Amino acid sequence: MFEKTLTDLIRGIRTNKKNKQKYIAACLQEIRQEVKSNDPDVKAVAISKLTYVRSVKLS
Repeated sequence: MFEKTLTDLIRGIRTNKKNKQKYIAACLQEIRQEVKSNDPDVKAVAISKLTYVRSVKLS
């Protein structure tokens, strides 16, 4: 399974300015799956991505 890194997420959000909300919704779906993973490294990256998405939505 390929997980996007935080850098990939940031680049994707910046690239998809017109469809930002739709892109973020798709990423949140992926993050939900990553949080359920048994691998602590995958979970850590998922939490960092979730934190970034939250900060983007607030600004």
